[in-house]
Amino acid sequence: MEPTTRKNLITDEEIAAAADGSPKEALLEWFQAVQFADAAAAEDLTAPESVRRASPDRVARSVRAVRGSLGRPRFDEVRIDGPVAHLRTRIFGYLPGQAKPAGMDPTTFEMRRIDGDWKVVTLDYLLRGAGELAQGAR
Repeated sequence: MEPTTRKNLITDEEIAAAADGSPKEALLEWFQAVQFADAAAAEDLTAPESVRRASPDRVARSVRAVRGSLGRPRFDEVRIDGPVAHLRTRIFGYLPGQAKPAGMDPTTFEMRRIDGDWKVVTLDYLLRGAGELAQGAR
């Protein structure tokens, strides 16, 4: 793993500290899957209609492109209305050797309970991040 991303990484302990079966726990698991470039796990944690809409190949490519550069979410608000949740986050990105974040991006993630499990619906942040990284590589 690149040293530029270590402070961004979500730990198993952070996931375990979230309420079991909560949208927050599911979103942290999704962030960790993306950070470790585990496209299959990220897809499993994403609502099937969102994967279909973006295409499974594009989601997998985006996960592999973004990986450890995906920042660390801080939760400002979690609103649950039946089978739908909205998680307002501030995503902080850290660079090597810096104690303070290099950037912050406020983002709301929509999640939906599907067959008893919370799934990420909003893929805009992931897809946009992959696009920005591809632009920067040119």
